[in-house]
Amino acid sequence: MLLLTAALPAAAQLTPIPWHPKVSSPAQAAKPGAKGGPRKGAPSKTSPKPPPQEALKYHMTFDKLTTLSPGVYVAEGNVRFEKGDMLLTADSVTYDSEKETLWATGRVAVDWGDFTVSGSELHYDMRAGTGDVRDAYGVQRDGDFTVYGPTLRKTGEDWCEMDDGTFTSCTAAVPPWSVRMSRGRFHVDHYAFLNNPRFRVRQAPLLYLPYLIWPIKPDRSTGFLIPEIGSSTTKGFTVNNAFFIAPADWWDDTVYLDWYEKLGWGVGEEFRYVPSENAYGWFHGYYIKQKTDDRKRWDFTWTHLQKLRKGWTFTADIN
Repeated sequence: MLLLTAALPAAAQLTPIPWHPKVSSPAQAAKPGAKGGPRKGAPSKTSPKPPPQEALKYHMTFDKLTTLSPGVYVAEGNVRFEKGDMLLTADSVTYDSEKETLWATGRVAVDWGDFTVSGSELHYDMRAGTGDVRDAYGVQRDGDFTVYGPTLRKTGEDWCEMDDGTFTSCTAAVPPWSVRMSRGRFHVDHYAFLNNPRFRVRQAPLLYLPYLIWPIKPDRSTGFLIPEIGSSTTKGFTVNNAFFIAPADWWDDTVYLDWYEKLGWGVGEEFRYVPSENAYGWFHGYYIKQKTDDRKRWDFTWTHLQKLRKGWTFTADIN
């Protein structure tokens, strides 16, 4: 295995090639001291400055390296490329050090911060921070969401998008549910914006929406919760859906819309609050109109606990 570490243009090449500034006229290209040319030792006023050294730093290991042209290399075999917060591994990587572009093929895996994408091929512009991965399978490192499809496009520092893909925030090895979408835009550690999402349980379609915003934050945030799927002898096949609302740290609210094969639809709400370190409470209500006998059933509970002075505690429990 070979090791290639770069900090400067000359060090970035196995065969050092000196950097030559571009010139705008034959006169400026004349030899130092020649008539009409620049004086020896005089700085060129038209020559561009070399790129910042920090932007050129990278670290690469490989089994074999081929130079296609000055500044363009093909690394093959167990390639590992690191630059900034990006880590790329692949069977083959073509790197253009002047344009700062990468083309990787064969068992591609790239980390962009907390987001990891694997696929068969990668094109990436490191200056623009944009590119695409073919046959992509992307996972947020802390497990908040997974997305896969034909091509994933990285469009910004924390943004990516995919057409005709599949999305899920379930962390199971075989997710029991997923969302098919015509297009998805993902702001990593923030929200997913899904066009024409179709919810599926296993492979069976369940629900269609024209548009959906789904939280993919590491901490709690407003959005749909993972549907719960089940079955029983009294209720039949069940699907429990919930929308979680968290506008503040001290209170939240959850709204339920559930479907029971033998009973019908049920709606509910759970409200929780902690106004101070000495007080907390919750409210829970649920209503269902059974389709079997047309009976209306409901449940209502409110509980509040609060510590008072001198060891007293106030408790309210209504149901």
